[in-house]
Amino acid sequence: NNTGIQYRSKELSDVGPWSIGGYQCDIHPAAPNNAMLYDERGRGIVAQNGQTVVVDPQGVRYLTAERKPVEADVAAWNEYTVIAQGNHLTHKLNGQVTAEIFDYDAKERDLAGLLAIQVHRGPAMRVQVKEILLKDLPDAEVAAFDASKLPADAKKIEKPAPKKAQPGKAGAAKKAAAPKKGATEAKPKAGFLAAGESARG
Repeated sequence: NNTGIQYRSKELSDVGPWSIGGYQCDIHPAAPNNAMLYDERGRGIVAQNGQTVVVDPQGVRYLTAERKPVEADVAAWNEYTVIAQGNHLTHKLNGQVTAEIFDYDAKERDLAGLLAIQVHRGPAMRVQVKEILLKDLPDAEVAAFDASKLPADAKKIEKPAPKKAQPGKAGAAKKAAAPKKGATEAKPKAGFLAAGESARG
């Protein structure tokens, strides 16, 4: 089970049909990732379940508060809430705050866009949603970054180091990636269903 709620997102027609990129409230069986903020086709994990994060104008993330992740069984019905006002984002799971983000990265953040429900690529799965409520909130000011307001104990979140290729596998991977003559390139199947749309076979 791995799905999510895309919001303030954009269609990525160059990636493939039904592909979306942008903010995602992740729905994931691992508690730290459930109801976290994931930037699909962008910055990746921005804030995990149990974190309050400030992203500065250069894209550096700071952990400003930490609490126990909210737990839930993703095979059961749960209520996910996303509150997006200006550059302040809040995710909730069954009424409890999971992630809070202050996004000052003007180059990478999103202030408007599409809503969608993710169907993750991979093995066949069923994603069920019900009682979707969209509430139009009053316009909120996009706050400016003020480094002096960062807590003294804020911790810089380092980017994970890129994975190293295992010896002897790089050449094989390149060889496997090269298409045969006369073969057509296979494109990935649909990754997302836009809100209000149904899947097509």
